[in-house]
Order: sequence, then C-alpha cells, then structure tokens
Amino acid sequence: MDDVIRVVDDATRELEQLVNLCGKVAGELRSDASVPVRAAGDGSASGEPGEAAGLAETAAVGLDETAAVLTAAIGKLDAYRSFI
Repeated sequence: MDDVIRVVDDATRELEQLVNLCGKVAGELRSDASVPVRAAGDGSASGEPGEAAGLAETAAVGLDETAAVLTAAIGKLDAYRSFI
C-alpha cells in the first residue's frame, strides 16, 4: 500500500510541475507576443506583432487549458489518495 501512495504522491508532484511549467511558458508567450516582429533577414521591425502575436496567444490559451486539465487530474489523484 505504501508503494501505491508513493506513486500517487510522485505523480501529483510531476503534474504540479507541469502545471507550473504551462503557466510559465504561457506567460512568456504572451510577453513575447507584444514585441514587434522583425522582418526576415534585414533586422528591421515591421511594427505590429500581427499574426505571430495571434499564434502566440493561441498557444498560450492551449497551455492554460492544459494546465486546467492537469489541475483536475491532481484533484482526482488527491481524492484517490484519501481513499487509500
């Protein structure tokens, strides 16, 4: 039984680390999306972040949703652990 508890605790910790990583990367994506995009090769700024910002936000939203699913899984593991 102790082995099961250890596995559940290890899984919970790993999921918590993934949730934190998702949040960190989503924040970085949102931060980077506000920087003007540079034109390929010439180093000049093209002004508005444009499509790259939209893609970065889409990726950040996906990470937020992934973090929510992982958080739900942590809740299920916590509930399972309480029955052990």
